[in-house]
Amino acid sequence: MRNFQNFRHPTAFEINSDSVGIYKTEKLTLKKTTMKFITRSRFLIFICIALFAAACGSLGFDSAEKLVSKTADGLAISGYDAVAYRTIETATRGNAQYEYVWNGAKWLFLSQENLDRFAANPETYAPEYGGYCAWSISQKNVMAADPEVWKVVDGKLYLIQNEMVKEVWEKSQPDYIKQSNENWQQMKDK
Repeated sequence: MRNFQNFRHPTAFEINSDSVGIYKTEKLTLKKTTMKFITRSRFLIFICIALFAAACGSLGFDSAEKLVSKTADGLAISGYDAVAYRTIETATRGNAQYEYVWNGAKWLFLSQENLDRFAANPETYAPEYGGYCAWSISQKNVMAADPEVWKVVDGKLYLIQNEMVKEVWEKSQPDYIKQSNENWQQMKDK
């Protein structure tokens, strides 16, 4: 039987002046490999989300009320103030005291002033595609959006499913918006 108490495993990185450069190179290579793994992992997660969207998505609506994304209790955009995205440029929850019903959903606002603005012209302030995820609509799917992940483009409010999807959407934003507009019209006409 061998005695392994004094066994020393050979290491590729002995500390001496010649190998410090090799150590740094190996460390950088490891860092690059890790970043590639993370990037690939994020891409695979994104693909899984897209496949899930395809499996769960719908190409049409059964009624006009489904044209607006709403919670189980009927709140449009999860109770966020649609006007605040433009006036104070932040996603902000509305107050039940300032409620307005439009398109079969309850819209909440921070103030009476915001409610009045919305009531005067809801199409101007309501998010595009009924508040569903702008990217998913471009893929002919209907998925809920996160009201905290948004962007105003040419005066129109777009909500996105999550930050990772938003990164993808922003890379080809004009193309995705064009495709979403076409798909949304087809979905509404069905």
